Amino acid sequence: MNFPEQNKSETHTKSAFYSDAAIEKKRLSNHKRWLEKSKEIHSNRFSYSNTEQEYTTQKGKKVSIICLQHNFSFKVFPDKHIQNEHGGCEICSEAAKSETRLSNERRKFISWFNDVHGETKKIVSEFKGMKKPLKIYCNMHDQNTTIIPTALKWQQGIGCEKAYYHD
Repeated sequence: MNFPEQNKSETHTKSAFYSDAAIEKKRLSNHKRWLEKSKEIHSNRFSYSNTEQEYTTQKGKKVSIICLQHNFSFKVFPDKHIQNEHGGCEICSEAAKSETRLSNERRKFISWFNDVHGETKKIVSEFKGMKKPLKIYCNMHDQNTTIIPTALKWQQGIGCEKAYYHD
């Protein structure tokens, strides 16, 4: 059996067995399935308005996606968009990392604070970081004071001016 000679690069972009219309129909069908899966995973966090023209395959070319929360456009491989918790948006990813760090800082500081000052003082405002002002209440002197958590922890501060001068 003799087969016509084909350029190898042609065999990867066009098929001898399927028409261009059939290949395009399959690409659009795959895009639709990927789009449905993306929306199922990420809800309405992203705009996919440019992806239909750019989409080739799950692992093909990167597609342009817009993060609606940050109005930020980025390119990502379709399969990575589905796998990534933040869809590939660098801003969402950084924000999540920052929140995780803050949460860990909060947990550690509050635990330390309760161990050291728990009987005489309580935290009355939201912890926003070790270098951000924090309001505490001194039970002994019935007084609110604003402190910087780092100063309280590392400089062995007492946290209440009256308690500082009292001791």
